[in-house]
Amino acid sequence: MHSVHSDGELTPVELRLELAGVADPQVRVHTERGKAPWEAGGRVSAAETRFVRVEVRHPDGRTAALTNPILLS
Repeated sequence: MHSVHSDGELTPVELRLELAGVADPQVRVHTERGKAPWEAGGRVSAAETRFVRVEVRHPDGRTAALTNPILLS
């Protein structure tokens, strides 16, 4: 989910999420450091964390969707 250039630099990955069927969803992004701020089109790099995991919740807190960890390195 990231590219490594010939100079060894890691390119940040853009986080995109497409949702349907949940009115006023709460989106939570988690990394190895815990809960991370979410903003549409946000970027994350393997230099910052080894994985991201996304939770989507209904306004009352019930889980609507949950991803497996997405490995960045």
